[in-house]
Amino acid sequence: MEGKTAKILAGAAAVVLAALELTLFLCFRLSRPFYLSSALILSAVLVCTVAALLCHHGRASRMARRLVMDGDEVSASARVVEYSFFRKVAGLPRRFSPEELSTATDGFQCAVGRGSSGTVFKGILDDGTSVAVKRIDGGTPAHGDKEFRAEVSAIGAAQHACLVRLLGFCLSPRFLVYEFMENGSLDTWIFPSGGAGRMLTWQQRCQVAVDVARALAYLHGDCRAKVVHLDVKPENILLDGGHRGLLSDFGLAAMMGKEQSRVVTTVRGTAGYLAPEWLLGAGATEKCDVYSFGMVLLEMLGGRRNLQAEAGIGGSRRWTYFPKIVADKVREGRVMEVLDRRRRRRI
Repeated sequence: MEGKTAKILAGAAAVVLAALELTLFLCFRLSRPFYLSSALILSAVLVCTVAALLCHHGRASRMARRLVMDGDEVSASARVVEYSFFRKVAGLPRRFSPEELSTATDGFQCAVGRGSSGTVFKGILDDGTSVAVKRIDGGTPAHGDKEFRAEVSAIGAAQHACLVRLLGFCLSPRFLVYEFMENGSLDTWIFPSGGAGRMLTWQQRCQVAVDVARALAYLHGDCRAKVVHLDVKPENILLDGGHRGLLSDFGLAAMMGKEQSRVVTTVRGTAGYLAPEWLLGAGATEKCDVYSFGMVLLEMLGGRRNLQAEAGIGGSRRWTYFPKIVADKVREGRVMEVLDRRRRRRI
């Protein structure tokens, strides 16, 4: 618009000067030298006017371009912030670089646990967020990649208050970044050998059981794709600051279509929690998770492992199976002896 205005003004000035020269020549019949000198003066005035207009137009254009560029930078920055904000609100994971995770974990110095598919380190991001950084430690690159894809696929298809949230990932090397749970895993709270002096009340144990049941019900029936966890155990149930239970570690998880009744997969997991039908080759179903959850409930009630080595005669070790002990106690009418002895008097 300003360029058009400058051109119009320059053209108008040229027309006015030409008309003025013609009028002076025709009306006053001035001498030829005077006419030529006046024409030169008027032409110089015209050139200066046009030059001033063009200079002003160029300066205005440069300022406009600078403002546009600054505006683009601000807009781009705003778009990045807006995109990051909406990703966080939507629960979408962020991609981290290896350097960021190394800095957050202080060089992976503080290992806080180990799951079926990797080692977990505590870290703190630049914004002060405490995170759990899981390094996928597959035995072979192909196996590790399978664990990584299984966990990302399962947790990516699921968003629930009773599932540990995936905050981000790193592709090479393979890391998963989760929200950090202040109170660690359930096993350190229900087994005497776990943290010294740490013990859940019966009310807290009931709440954790309800939380895990809600998580499994969501994975099996309400998730976009049916997810079978296949590794439900106390080590994979984390407790937040309020001792609420969140299911974690989807390294062995399998995804199923809504119409599928079972999935054929290699038997993996932890002894004492594996469903018999899976061990016998019938395939994995959501009932495998229900069986594992039942074993966890027994452990929460008894305050001991399902499979436990005890001292035998002559210094030998013998394995005891807690479900069999429970069945015997129920048959004998001594069911109260099954309960965690540390909490038996508080029922």
